[in-house]
Amino acid sequence: HCGGCDNLCEYPNAAAVCELGVCALGMCDSGWADLDDDPGNGCEVEVPRRAFVTSVTYNGNLGGVAGADAKCQTLALSAGLGGTWRAWLSDDSATPATRFMQTMTEVQRLDGNPVASDWTDLTDGNLLNAISVTEKGTSVGSSIVWTNTLGDGTMPGTEYCANWTSSSGLEQGLSGNSAAVDETWTNASLGPCNSKRRLYCFEL
Repeated sequence: HCGGCDNLCEYPNAAAVCELGVCALGMCDSGWADLDDDPGNGCEVEVPRRAFVTSVTYNGNLGGVAGADAKCQTLALSAGLGGTWRAWLSDDSATPATRFMQTMTEVQRLDGNPVASDWTDLTDGNLLNAISVTEKGTSVGSSIVWTNTLGDGTMPGTEYCANWTSSSGLEQGLSGNSAAVDETWTNASLGPCNSKRRLYCFEL
């Protein structure tokens, strides 16, 4: 509430603040932007969420899903991308289906090409364009990516390098192919945990 008349401050897709008794537009909600400088309509434009495949390869000892998230975040920040990032990765603790924001916002590669129109499109088994562009904006073409994740964002089984803590050649992890646009983008093949593979990173 704001002002002498106890007005309720509300703006679409944004926080409102009270400045000297007058309602003012605060921060836009995640995924939204104010591009027309008109506070009356709040934050009116949905900002696409971004995705990339890492320029760096890793063995299966990622430090768990949390460690993989940290790797995505570090690479994104080093490339000046900002934002909050998570790895497209599943183990006993979590999957993309349980820990990603299932929004209606478009997902784009860093070159601006769309990957999916929204969460439902992302998890229908087919992509609009392969996630083959790194955080640096370069293309890796066909490359193997740790996932242990099905096309719908759930976990198929326990092929996850002992919850992503093992680099043993006796353990296996499920991977996807960064050049694919069918479900093999995330569910393609098994490989030993001592092999070096990339990660998919998605902005929240």
